[in-house]
Amino acid sequence: MSLKAGDYFSVERLGEKIVLTPQMLINRIIQESFERSMKDYREGRFYGPFNTADEMIKSLHANLKKRKQKNK
Repeated sequence: MSLKAGDYFSVERLGEKIVLTPQMLINRIIQESFERSMKDYREGRFYGPFNTADEMIKSLHANLKKRKQKNK
């Protein structure tokens, strides 16, 4: 693993040495998740929008039925 601009790391002194350990912050995890979600959205892998929770649940059930039929 190599460090690149924008990476975070911890610094620890061990005797005469300084040890840099790469760190992943929660914000970076959230950013990566957001980027994957936006990629899915741009590629048409999403459902909705829904006006009510009932609409969303109905859509979930309908898509589950489609998946089950597709896998038969």
